[in-house]
Amino acid sequence: MTNHNIDGFTIRPMKESDNRNIANYIRAVIDEHKASQTNSVYDDPTTDCVFQCFQGVNAQYWVIDYNGMAVGGCGFYPTNGLPDGCAEIVKFYILPIARNHGIGAYILDYVIKLAQKAGYRQLYLETVPLFSKAIDMYVKRGFTDLFLFVT
Repeated sequence: MTNHNIDGFTIRPMKESDNRNIANYIRAVIDEHKASQTNSVYDDPTTDCVFQCFQGVNAQYWVIDYNGMAVGGCGFYPTNGLPDGCAEIVKFYILPIARNHGIGAYILDYVIKLAQKAGYRQLYLETVPLFSKAIDMYVKRGFTDLFLFVT
């Protein structure tokens, strides 16, 4: 797995030591957009142990590293209940410091390619209308019938 450098940021596979930063940026972005903190990734216990959850399954999670700290990330995961050959785009959150550099689009495209290489033929995602910029990116990449949660 190769690191990718963009405008002073590094996209790299997550490490176990990233767990705390991953949980922090996910919750910070949810707070920033005033999205629901209940029955969401915010209060999901797996948010605190993303590294462990991705071990032993056909899944990957990549972080955006800035000066040694994870400030965003995106991954794919074979979520229970999805059809065979389908994975979910998960935990795609980026702190403001890493926005407007093209990094969000880059990491999303990269994760989609990795999921395809891993054998997934279909990708699924869930989001909320508050994340309109992310929704625009999903639509531009051909996602249809997005499962939107209303908060």
